[in-house]
Amino acid sequence: MISGSCDQTVRRWDLREGKEIKEARKVYEDFINKVRLSRDGRWVVTATSSELKVSEVETGIVRTFHGLPTFICIDISADSTLVAGGSSDGTRIWSLDTGKLVAGPFNIRRDYSDLITSLRLSEDSRKLALLLE
Repeated sequence: MISGSCDQTVRRWDLREGKEIKEARKVYEDFINKVRLSRDGRWVVTATSSELKVSEVETGIVRTFHGLPTFICIDISADSTLVAGGSSDGTRIWSLDTGKLVAGPFNIRRDYSDLITSLRLSEDSRKLALLLE
């Protein structure tokens, strides 16, 4: 299990022992507001108020996307190749393998008060559903 917290940490847990794997703890400069694990367990994606971090679990390689507004929602594609992020200035999709932006930014907000509160990539990653509130 992976958890993120307002205490600025991302922690890995041993579910059999019910304990944190302390040597795997990561400390960030800001609170963690979203955490996603890819279905194949290869990637952990975390979001803070100013960055998105993509970590490859086995190698420890981390890619960081800086300078973006607060991420409100994130999703990883079913085949673990893409990550989508919804923020206050739109939605973007990146390649998990290269870290490159592959689509966006898309800004579909009707006015300044609209927020993207949820998003989901389809099974084939060809469609993206968004919820505005």
